[in-house]
Amino acid sequence: MTNYWRHMRYTMKIDQTMRIIGLLADGKFHSGESLGEILGVTRSAVWKSLKKLTDLGIDIHRVQGKGYAIPNGIEVLETDKITSSMTPELQSLINSIDILPTVNSTNAFLLDKIKQGKTGPMVCLAEHQTQGRGRQGRKWVSPFGKNIYLSLSWSFPEGPIALAGLTIVAGVAVTRALQKLGLSNLGIKWPNDIYWAGRKLAGILTEVHLDSVGVCHAVIGVGINVEMSQNSSQEIDQPWADIYQALGHSVQRNQLVGTIISELLMILADYEQQGFAAYHTQWQAYDLLHSRQVILNTLTGVEKGTACGIDENGGLLVKQGDTVNTYRSGEVHLEPTH
Repeated sequence: MTNYWRHMRYTMKIDQTMRIIGLLADGKFHSGESLGEILGVTRSAVWKSLKKLTDLGIDIHRVQGKGYAIPNGIEVLETDKITSSMTPELQSLINSIDILPTVNSTNAFLLDKIKQGKTGPMVCLAEHQTQGRGRQGRKWVSPFGKNIYLSLSWSFPEGPIALAGLTIVAGVAVTRALQKLGLSNLGIKWPNDIYWAGRKLAGILTEVHLDSVGVCHAVIGVGINVEMSQNSSQEIDQPWADIYQALGHSVQRNQLVGTIISELLMILADYEQQGFAAYHTQWQAYDLLHSRQVILNTLTGVEKGTACGIDENGGLLVKQGDTVNTYRSGEVHLEPTH
């Protein structure tokens, strides 16, 4: 079987999964017969599709004589609803938007497209990730249809030299988007974690691919906790928060995604022209570590000192004695107080 037909079968399976989720998204009961008629498949095929949904962690209720329902419904991601909150100018910048029911990683999906020769700003969204990643190889917990798993690509003809501070700039964009949603008490822990009230709300992971002509393609992955279930939250090994906790009510994920993409596109267009310096001051306003005692785990050992901001390329400045040292990578924590 050719790769083309493998891709077509994969796409058709994804389309059918999303269609049945869309039919059940209203929270009402639908009979297997009516679902089969709409989808053009047998009731047996409907049952198999519903089994796949339960495998993804979606709670499906079945009542004899009434059919199937997703309790309280679910807001699925839809391209039209996402782009409706974006200006036409920003919409025109995007070459493609892929929305997948499940994927290993939205970053990996876009990196594969780039390696196949696709270029220009692309977006990938998934309702669920099987191999979602954070920094230092950590697992990003990814329950279906509850959070945001988003990746956006941008190409830099100047090569890797143009990427200094990119992840930090992306953090500013995501924080601004969350503020537009009504969140306050937000801060950024260098280099890529967004916190609300001292607990992790979102994370950013940037990965790059350098092509044969020296163009650097960056993929910015954004994970945001929107409304975590109790079961999923038990897998998280650090203090966390979600938007539901922060606001006290649910939010429209499609609107949130459109706002995040808009902020990322605007900031990336400026960043390409002006570099990181234009956002240095903005990032400092969100800096959670400034003037605090920190512990930095690096490849060469453990360092301690007082965080005092970032340099012009996004490196963390740490005062140790009478010297201020710059760190480009590492895992930073606040030093416990006694």
